[in-house]
Amino acid sequence: MSNNKALQDGDAAKEVKQEAEVKPTAAPQTQSEAIPSDAEELRALVRLLIAKERKTLVEDAAVETARIQRQKQRNATAINNFHKRNTKQGRCVHEKGGAHRNKKISDPSVYMHRYIDGTFVIKCQGCNFAWKEGDTKRYITRFGVKQPNVTGKSWLDALEMLSRSTNTMTSTEIPMPEAPRPIIPLPGGGAEEAGE
Repeated sequence: MSNNKALQDGDAAKEVKQEAEVKPTAAPQTQSEAIPSDAEELRALVRLLIAKERKTLVEDAAVETARIQRQKQRNATAINNFHKRNTKQGRCVHEKGGAHRNKKISDPSVYMHRYIDGTFVIKCQGCNFAWKEGDTKRYITRFGVKQPNVTGKSWLDALEMLSRSTNTMTSTEIPMPEAPRPIIPLPGGGAEEAGE
């Protein structure tokens, strides 16, 4: 029995030795394999940044497209409002009551307005048209640009309407020049400026 046992032990030892030869032991992992290298980290970071930049570019393009569409709509609205205003001003009779006025009495709905810089305009309360000095029946000049006069009335025609109107003149607030302050005598012979 002891022989059998020795044979069995010898066979077992041979099997362990053969397994060791057949199965190579795994080499211990080097530090570069266990931790990603700097180059791999940089590649991953660059990929993330590129993806983020692409997303930002797409969002910026969408924002720019929306801005362009809004600007096109604003331009179309401004042109439409300009034509409506010109049509209204061209049809206006510049009289109180408009088309339903008492034709026996003429009371133009115009008034003169003075701005803070001392310039005058004559405005219509019905259509908001403003005549400025130098306007002719055919053209008005606004911001240095000569434009057609849709009302057909010149500055002189506006002055004539103003002479028949019952409206009063308006003006913006005009600063008063600073006047010298009066000197107030004090008891005991001194003096003091008013307001101190």
